[in-house]
Amino acid sequence: MKFLLTRLFSLCLFVSVLFPAFTESNTGWSYIQSTNQTFYIFISPMNFVDAFGVQMEGYGDGSNGQTSSESDCGLNPESCDVLGAFMSRDIDEIACSNAGGYFVNGQCDICVGWSYYNSYAESSNGSITTTLQINGFDSGGDYDYYCQDGEAPKLKYFDASQGIIYALSSDSDLGGFLNNNIFLYWPDCTEMSDCDEFQAIASEDDPLSNNQNEIPSDFKISSVYPNPFNPSVNITFSLSAIEQVNISVYDTIGRHIATLFDGFKEHGTHELVWTPEVSISSGNYIIMMETPNNVSTSKVTYLK
Repeated sequence: MKFLLTRLFSLCLFVSVLFPAFTESNTGWSYIQSTNQTFYIFISPMNFVDAFGVQMEGYGDGSNGQTSSESDCGLNPESCDVLGAFMSRDIDEIACSNAGGYFVNGQCDICVGWSYYNSYAESSNGSITTTLQINGFDSGGDYDYYCQDGEAPKLKYFDASQGIIYALSSDSDLGGFLNNNIFLYWPDCTEMSDCDEFQAIASEDDPLSNNQNEIPSDFKISSVYPNPFNPSVNITFSLSAIEQVNISVYDTIGRHIATLFDGFKEHGTHELVWTPEVSISSGNYIIMMETPNNVSTSKVTYLK
């Protein structure tokens, strides 16, 4: 046990690299990697059954890719099942959408981590694990709805072979969030001491499989309306993945006029409003949206 925990601690450091902040392509689940993390490590096969008590099988490659893009599941995600962790928050639908969450039955489900099933194979002893990194609250505003100390997320499971998302419910609670903590779960603790089991029932979770947060296929400023405008203009833009984005206004000779947003945004379609200060004169302006890899611009006319 001690040897395995030592190896798993090294694995946790590895997984921080393996799963950086980005969007899983099949589900749309995405998160921003926080400096505060807890790890749930499930010895495979995970033990969960469907509503009829039938054992469910999971598939993942356990390929040890140094990054998700280098792993077999990263290269061929359509074949791999996904385990996701979510926090339910009492925020309104607009705030939920801005946070990249899913608004379900009056609550917002925020993704705080996901991993491909059987995400890692331990070469030293042949064990295969599903290692789920859980991200916690951090200062800066991007992690306001992430795990606080003592909180445990709820789990969801995407079955790639069926294209169905399940909610996992268990009689035993997962360990509460604590930075740098590791929780290790076996499917069956029979004849084992100092062992924690995880057994769950999987029920179909339609609200997260109805594409209500459908991922846009491109990066762009899709609408600037009205144009010309006075006193305010509505700007609609879309992101195909979680991004650090800056949206600013420039005049026609390139002088910076205003910064409308600077920070992380989740995938999806977003809106913001520009109301020029009284010192801004009538004329043509450029709305520019920038990420580390893309730039999109749109011209707008302000009439006082």
